[in-house]
Amino acid sequence: MVSLQSSLLSNWQPILNSCPALLPDRKGQRDSFFESILVAHQYLKSSPTVPTFLNFMIEWTGRSPNKSNFYKQNILHSYYLVGLIPYTLLKQNYALRLVSELPIITIKPGAKQLLRLQVHCLSCFNKRLSRMIDVWQIMSMIEPFTQSQLREKFDAIQQAGRDDIERRVRFLLNLGALQKQGRTYKLTDISRPFIPNQETIIKYQQQDFVTEIQEVSALYNLDEYDPFDLW
Repeated sequence: MVSLQSSLLSNWQPILNSCPALLPDRKGQRDSFFESILVAHQYLKSSPTVPTFLNFMIEWTGRSPNKSNFYKQNILHSYYLVGLIPYTLLKQNYALRLVSELPIITIKPGAKQLLRLQVHCLSCFNKRLSRMIDVWQIMSMIEPFTQSQLREKFDAIQQAGRDDIERRVRFLLNLGALQKQGRTYKLTDISRPFIPNQETIIKYQQQDFVTEIQEVSALYNLDEYDPFDLW
């Protein structure tokens, strides 16, 4: 039953309307989310239950796992967004045993493999979080930018929660798509394939919101190329 449930979850990939909070940085480190993906990938080889996995990852950051379900659900959503685990709801899936959905990673991956993994995670992130076409377009037009500048431009076309843009920026920074210089951010080379071209933007603007939620991933044409072939 658990195996069947896991298989069904893997086939369901909903688009999230807002960006969840990431796992907090490990104490004494900055921007450790990508490292946590590698740690989690290795730990998931033991097929832990959902609560066991969450407790392990929170303790890895140096914090007590005695957190609210809301806090823990955000962690599950954040790892879903980057393609590490299937879409998982904590309350409904306590007994579910999780496995990693990432490509095979060696225990000590080299720079090239890490770069490929970053692109894979970015591909999943773009497919599974709404309005990323708008975010990429705005960033490419106004870089270098501050978070407040990006939020102002984004809010002009789509009202978002106060923390939504901050969380998106943190994801992109941790996945190597942004570089921070003081208070400003700029796009890196790894981010260039995700910037929508004019044809994609026109198609996107002609859709209503419901259709966008259903088909936004197809507009990126990310399924038409293997990001592992970019390098």
